[in-house]
Amino acid sequence: MGRTTNNHIKYILGLDGLRAISVLLVIYFHYASYFPEAFSSSFFLVPAIGKLLSIGWVGVDIFFVISGFLITTILIRNPANSAKKYLTFIQRRAKRLLPAYFCCVIVVLLAATYIYPDNKIVRNQYLLWTMSSNISTLFGDRSALGGEHFSMFHFWSLALEWQFYITFPLALTLIKSPRTAAMIAIALAVISRTLLIYLSPVNYDNAIYSFTFCRGDALAAGVFLATLSPSKNSLKTYAVGAIGLCLFAVMLFSLALSSTPFKSIFWLQTIGYTAIATSVAMILYFILNINRDSLALRFLELPPITAVGRASYSLYIWHLPFYPIVVELSKNTFSTPQGQLIFSAGIATLITCTLGALSYKFIESSFMLHRRQINPAMT
Repeated sequence: MGRTTNNHIKYILGLDGLRAISVLLVIYFHYASYFPEAFSSSFFLVPAIGKLLSIGWVGVDIFFVISGFLITTILIRNPANSAKKYLTFIQRRAKRLLPAYFCCVIVVLLAATYIYPDNKIVRNQYLLWTMSSNISTLFGDRSALGGEHFSMFHFWSLALEWQFYITFPLALTLIKSPRTAAMIAIALAVISRTLLIYLSPVNYDNAIYSFTFCRGDALAAGVFLATLSPSKNSLKTYAVGAIGLCLFAVMLFSLALSSTPFKSIFWLQTIGYTAIATSVAMILYFILNINRDSLALRFLELPPITAVGRASYSLYIWHLPFYPIVVELSKNTFSTPQGQLIFSAGIATLITCTLGALSYKFIESSFMLHRRQINPAMT
């Protein structure tokens, strides 16, 4: 496929840029979600910004599609079809991701224990150690990793990623075909979400958003993409990209205009997440196959954007844990929601950039491979 060498995947142009966009969408979606009243204004631009920020959660779906694509590309090149190969694959994933993960968990738990020992995160820390917080959303407290002073809600996506790393190589060994495995995962996601709607267990809306079976379709879209050969037809490449972008934009526009919370929108709960993942995969197909001199790739490869993309994992981990404390401080300092939001987002951005940069430089980068740049369309 021209995307791997030996046992490792090469650097693919544009992916760091997509990661940067994704992590920024998620960060400011979370920051703005604490101040919905800040976007009530007669000046049309303010509500418009609020609507734009309200769909930032889609950044997680983009991450999932990219992850599914990259992991499948690795496994196609070097199948984990024996106990030794499987353990090697898991060991590499653990070495790459867990040091930064557990550093954040330990720091936050120590801070929470020392400052607010009765915090929910301390009581429910087993969800962090076992990477199962996305499962508890269905069977337990929907805010088990949140509270007045600390929040680690976002770790549900890291838990789901790890469940994918552990189970997908095994499924691939049994099913043999990654494309078939992807189709099964997509069907399972749609069926499980539909069943949850009609069975209506506690927290089912939150479970539909984060439960393992319900969100496997986003990862599966990336899996399916990895089975496609590089395109040599530029017209086809641009057509797929244009259709994917239009589909993506129409769905997000509909979600932004809806007065219903996105987790409760019926079409999104049933087939919507799958449609979003599909449109993201189509956009990614375009990026993977366009010429390296294209305007889109030049933008995505701008140094400031790729720098954010490379550090996106650490930035994502650190962007939310201390935000509730910052919000509390802002509400004690400023009287208007707009002032509170600007102060909170500004301070939180500084904290996120500082801790994320330190995590990336001193922890993450120590375990990252240095890869030669490649665009599949040029191979």
